[in-house]
Amino acid sequence: MASGTSSPRGQTSAVVAGIGSATGGSNTSIIDSRKNWVANKWVGSQVQILKLNGNEYFCNILSNTDNQINFAAIPGGIVVNAGDLYSILATNDPSGAKLIRWGRDVAPDWTHAAEVVAPGAGAVLVTQAVTAGVLGYIYGFFIACTEANSFLVNWTSATVAYSKRMVFGAAGSMEAIDNVAFNEGLPADAGSNITITNVVAGAALQVYQACLLYAEV
Repeated sequence: MASGTSSPRGQTSAVVAGIGSATGGSNTSIIDSRKNWVANKWVGSQVQILKLNGNEYFCNILSNTDNQINFAAIPGGIVVNAGDLYSILATNDPSGAKLIRWGRDVAPDWTHAAEVVAPGAGAVLVTQAVTAGVLGYIYGFFIACTEANSFLVNWTSATVAYSKRMVFGAAGSMEAIDNVAFNEGLPADAGSNITITNVVAGAALQVYQACLLYAEV
């Protein structure tokens, strides 16, 4: 194995935060025109370069643009060519672990709502507003009620209304969390609201509560 500017051997905290195939490059850079990274997102991490001849190089990332990673010169004048494979090893930046856990650089938070007694049909149990200029993703929910009912997780994507129904055959609670967003491929519109509503009016004295696990990009 050929070595680059540094090697991650012994760095047990390194995680593979991204992989790809170069569309171009140089002695100090990898270009992947298919990417759209945040500028300098990978500073402090390392890139593993696998040449088509099988040689492997590890380089400390100095900076990056939306589609180019920059590093100190690879010893021996080695140049990155189109088709060379690479892996980004996130060591100092926790975003790599986020990418593996959630599929994107996010850390979802719970939106909690208070208990509601005997909510009406279609009553909103919890609301999460999507910030202007971003998209919203639902990674989980918690619903509890003291009687049977059905619930809808609601959002709007590209101005089209969507919902997913959760059916309770009896009193109880349900918590679901997934590393793939419930609305993957249909992100909630900026400035809209994500809600959980109950379908049938709650009976007198029956208690309901709902929460959303949410992230936005």
